[in-house]
Amino acid sequence: MTNVLQSATPAGSFLLTENKKGFMIEYLDSYCEEFIDIIKTSPKPVKVADFGVAFGYTTKLLLKAGADVIANDLSENHLDALWTSVTAQDRTHLRLLPGNVLDLELPAGSLHGILACRWIHFLTGEELRTVFAKFFKWLVPGGRLCLTAESVYLGSHKEIFDKYLERKANSVEWPGFVQVADLSTKRKQHMPSYLHLYDTDVLERELSKANFQIDRCGYIARPNYPEDLRNGGREAIGSIAVKPVT
Repeated sequence: MTNVLQSATPAGSFLLTENKKGFMIEYLDSYCEEFIDIIKTSPKPVKVADFGVAFGYTTKLLLKAGADVIANDLSENHLDALWTSVTAQDRTHLRLLPGNVLDLELPAGSLHGILACRWIHFLTGEELRTVFAKFFKWLVPGGRLCLTAESVYLGSHKEIFDKYLERKANSVEWPGFVQVADLSTKRKQHMPSYLHLYDTDVLERELSKANFQIDRCGYIARPNYPEDLRNGGREAIGSIAVKPVT
């Protein structure tokens, strides 16, 4: 088996994934830090699903925090690399679950937490709604969802920002939906055919529609992003939300 973790293209704190789904970043923003701190102080056992893990940077931190973790990714090679990089003890608390979240089923109320870092911008609007409904179903009452994504302020999309503003002003339902062919960024070769970038209005709207209670939602500075992706400290977006206790 090829060790894709060793052969992944490094770029500072980034590792290029093998499936045109961007980079895995090897540092935490404040939303992920808060979520992991919550898991660390939660009564054990605590079961968490980490969706779209790439090579598993956040998965390892969740294991260190004492969680039993389901690690998911589209790429089985990514998950194989994660498995070989953790200890035998960690493997007793780790389950690998390859596949597309849209196609997965887990028991209702089986998770105390869900982490979804930097991949919902690869979904259409209807796919996002399907995923949020699944997340809500899978969490226990009081369970937390932490997610991050690229925002409409991502530097590579400055050239079409006016189009986003126009769509927003015209009440287009998904104003941040972008065809990658319309971009001039040199990073197109590492992107899928479209990206769905978010602002706080759209993300909060969809979380609320899915019946989540929003703890916080806001923009994230990515000072470690390459210069062409940075844009005034709002390059990404994040949220922590809770399934209400009824």
